[in-house]
Amino acid sequence: MLIRGGVVFDAGGERSADVRTAADGRIAEVAVGLDPLPGEQVHEASGKLVIPGGIDAHTHLHMPVGAVRVSDDFVSGTRAAAVGGTTTIIDYVTVARGDDPMATVATWRSWAEPSVVDWGLHLTFTEAVPESVVAAGVEMGITSFKLYLAYPDRLQVDDGTIVRLMRAARRHGALVTLHCENGGAIEELRREALAAGRTGVIEHARTRPAVLEGEAVGRAATLAEITGASIYIVHVSSAPALAAVRSAQERGVDVKAETCPQYLYLDSSRLEGPDAIDFVCTPPLRDPWHAEELWEGLARGYIHTVATDHCPFWRADRRAGVAGRPGGVTDLTAIPGGLPGHATRLALVWQGVR
Repeated sequence: MLIRGGVVFDAGGERSADVRTAADGRIAEVAVGLDPLPGEQVHEASGKLVIPGGIDAHTHLHMPVGAVRVSDDFVSGTRAAAVGGTTTIIDYVTVARGDDPMATVATWRSWAEPSVVDWGLHLTFTEAVPESVVAAGVEMGITSFKLYLAYPDRLQVDDGTIVRLMRAARRHGALVTLHCENGGAIEELRREALAAGRTGVIEHARTRPAVLEGEAVGRAATLAEITGASIYIVHVSSAPALAAVRSAQERGVDVKAETCPQYLYLDSSRLEGPDAIDFVCTPPLRDPWHAEELWEGLARGYIHTVATDHCPFWRADRRAGVAGRPGGVTDLTAIPGGLPGHATRLALVWQGVR
């Protein structure tokens, strides 16, 4: 096809140009004044922007969460991504404790095969693994490995495990991505809330305060500093987390940061009212002033990517809770967390820029 008359944005900058794609869908030519070839579809793009397909570096498709499952599989989820201008996703393979990482990767690959856009995988470790597993992942094309500093019951690893994985990743040229919240402190705050009868959805935010995100980002950056690892902080949601990223960058730590549209546009007021349960994600939505800091962090280059952490649920499953029973959500700890974002990410970022 020939896309004619648009304003093209690519690595070369901004210019008026036509774009031709070949039969295989790849870009074949970018130039001014291209004439249609016989049989070629022509799309007039006058007054429009023509951009490369977006990359969403943080998604969760088909993933089980307790007794329920994320509502998008790799077909519906990647269709939504394509509608939203995203042509590549990178999904997280989550290896449960005691499971074989390579077998879990094989399962995810089988789920991903029907995707309608390109895809890649990150690999999440929830316990210590030998360096040979890191090497095997890199050999098969997985070059980023995720660790959690939260959810001690099922996902969190200790600092020693983080250090060892960082050293192994550095030796193999891989990236370590980290979910940064202080899991131990959060669990104590949650226990206190439940003991006091504070079980409403808003307690999800109150028991995961921004300062505990900032502390965990600072700790992750410190461990990267002593190991020389390259790290990537996922879903930065708050000013304290951004401040910790900036501090590490300014002292020479190789740390990149990601935020998500929900943290740029939504705030903690969504966690009150009849639909509050549908806005639970982790880290939680923050007070509005944090979003102002995140936009500034993007503008100044401290935050490098906007991903979605796409992890949607059917409303019925949200209310069934991780136990999968109707009416199963009796307190904040039973709510499956995550929000959609594939179809709207690029438009929301563009609106923010405007």
